[in-house]
Amino acid sequence: MKEVEVWGELQTLLHVDEIIFHFDEINQMIEDSPTEALAYLDGLFIALSEKRSTQLAEQIGQDKTKSHLFQKNLLHLAWKHMRVGLNVSMREFQIANEYIKISDSIYAENLRVSKGFRALNILMEIAQSWISDCKFFAKENKISDFPMSKIIETSPTPVEVAIEKPEHLEYKESNTGFITESGDFLTRMRVLQSSSKESVVHAESFGSLRAYMHVVRPIQEMLTEKLEVARKSPSPSLILLCGSVGDGKSHLLAYLMENRPDLFEEVLVHNDSTEAHNPSENALETLERVLHHFDASPEKARTTIIAINLGVLHNFYHLQKSKGRFNQVTSFIDRSEVFASAASNGKSEGHFHLLNFSGEQFYEVTSNGATSRVCLEIIRRITAKDEKNPFYKSWLKDIQQENVTAAHQNFELLQHESVQQAVVKALVEAMIKQKVIISMRALYNFIYDIIVPVKVTTAISSLQEHIDAMLPNLLFAHPDRSHLLHILHEVDPVKMRLQHFDMMLTRFIMTEHPERMVKEILGDRALDGVWERLSEAYGRETQLAFARLLIRNYALLYPEKIDDIYESFVQLLFAYYTGDEEGMGEVFELLNNVLYMWKGSPRDGYIYIDPPNKRFRMAITLKVEESVDEETYGMAEGQNILTRFEPSVRIGYQQDATNHLFDLDYSLFALLKKVASGYRPTKQDVQNALQFAEFHEKLIQGADKTNKLLLVHTLDYSMLEISKPKFSKSRYEVKKVK
Repeated sequence: MKEVEVWGELQTLLHVDEIIFHFDEINQMIEDSPTEALAYLDGLFIALSEKRSTQLAEQIGQDKTKSHLFQKNLLHLAWKHMRVGLNVSMREFQIANEYIKISDSIYAENLRVSKGFRALNILMEIAQSWISDCKFFAKENKISDFPMSKIIETSPTPVEVAIEKPEHLEYKESNTGFITESGDFLTRMRVLQSSSKESVVHAESFGSLRAYMHVVRPIQEMLTEKLEVARKSPSPSLILLCGSVGDGKSHLLAYLMENRPDLFEEVLVHNDSTEAHNPSENALETLERVLHHFDASPEKARTTIIAINLGVLHNFYHLQKSKGRFNQVTSFIDRSEVFASAASNGKSEGHFHLLNFSGEQFYEVTSNGATSRVCLEIIRRITAKDEKNPFYKSWLKDIQQENVTAAHQNFELLQHESVQQAVVKALVEAMIKQKVIISMRALYNFIYDIIVPVKVTTAISSLQEHIDAMLPNLLFAHPDRSHLLHILHEVDPVKMRLQHFDMMLTRFIMTEHPERMVKEILGDRALDGVWERLSEAYGRETQLAFARLLIRNYALLYPEKIDDIYESFVQLLFAYYTGDEEGMGEVFELLNNVLYMWKGSPRDGYIYIDPPNKRFRMAITLKVEESVDEETYGMAEGQNILTRFEPSVRIGYQQDATNHLFDLDYSLFALLKKVASGYRPTKQDVQNALQFAEFHEKLIQGADKTNKLLLVHTLDYSMLEISKPKFSKSRYEVKKVK
């Protein structure tokens, strides 16, 4: 949405009798009086925070944040609950806290205009998330659920499963357009949707489809090990299996109970997300009852596994600390540091064990780049040409009955190994760039979204709609369909504007033989179906639609390293977390250059300390040493594959025994790369990179300005050096320098 539209939606949160300012008016107010403007924004931020809390609570079925926390002095607690209890993204949590700090700063200092605009940008970003989720879930609620029991337990009509399929799928048009959901394949695909009732797995229920889809993850091996130890121990053990909504806790327990029932003999399993509660109890009261013996009479306790979301665990922990109960459990939780941002994947002390899904990325970083074994394996399971694969069997059955839709064509494209690799690469790239952690449930829904078009259940007959329904377009061109597709839209190959792609687009629009050109570019692996309708492309709109599809299709069939900055950032992540000093040398070389180029430098070794719009500018020297966050730097030393880390690094400089550090993520890294190449950061760049701008300002403020400085005339760049002589009666010495 446009900024003005987002701002208009925000105004609906105001009370009827409050003054309404237009978007250009609030911008002018920030320019004129940032403190006054922030007072107005604060009211919107508080109202938006409460709306966002209610929205998140409804989405995951949890209690919303207590209303009394939505007042100015308690907002940090409200957002802490939203992060831990309601699974708000780390990005949103961080910028909300940044807003709160800016708001609080008006009592200590005069608010700068740059901070006023930064506060507005944060407000708009959170509002965009609120609006996007409103639209997305309003649409999702209109979709019917398909219980898995109807899909798995009912045997489909017997079909001869042939591994060899037709050479390509032919799109058939009829009076109703695409064949609709009479096909078995589309019905089976619905199980992957987040809206499916079966997306929440009960720990005691495990069907044949889930067994087929199961992928072994490191945490499974850890849980199995803890259960083996507990089985052999004469004393009862408590195992806390922690994580976020939809990350696979219930699925893992169900799988192990089905395949290793021996581990669960005399073991109590409590699944916080699916357990039936006494109507008179809330979740925390039920948890107290389950853990009663570990507090009152440990000798009567039995080995217990609790699958629990971090938000519920956080609430339980604070409640019991205030009551002075469950001291052993709460002390163990304290020592586990499970609520820390860089929490480990597990902690064991005696008979207490904690395993943590959260913080474990869905992708891995190696010295060769980033990929995701789990995502790739899930896609392979869904598309495998195997008679054990229910999706493939249903797909093949529809083909033999000539029930072919765009979804069937997309499924065929996703069977290519190169396309699978490219989809996963694009997904991982988006997660790293946007610092997003996804759940297993979100991954399944993502695969559904890139195979099944939005309008699969409606009559589709136009060429434009057929183009829009193809996998490359579903992957990159539907940001409003889900949060994951929204972030993938940001890495759309069409947006890259590479010279190679620009030339391809121009050639395609100008050629008199588009079919020949498509064959030349995509080769034998071209997606059949919609490309067979290329001759129907009359007019500029359909030609442009085909051209964009060509770029996206090419990027998937022939993935290349088209983003050098992203690849460099991935290498930086690996170097930082493994403690590779040589690799870190490259980023500090970049940082050393940017340090002097951020505001400009009149000569080597000097840095400007004031804005460029002055007649005379002052420049000083800096004495700093490279520095890193010792707690996180090298935390994965000796490892070849990284799975538990943050997609950012904390680096900076030491100045007079003081460490000045900042978080370097992809977006800031990309900006610094541009600055190092001669780009002059704009006012908006400085606002977006406020943390780095403040870090830079702290270095300038901490520098020695008494011994030597330059005074530069900005018209002719003549310079005067002002220094304090060591052995002289003069307080300062001034001389002209070149």
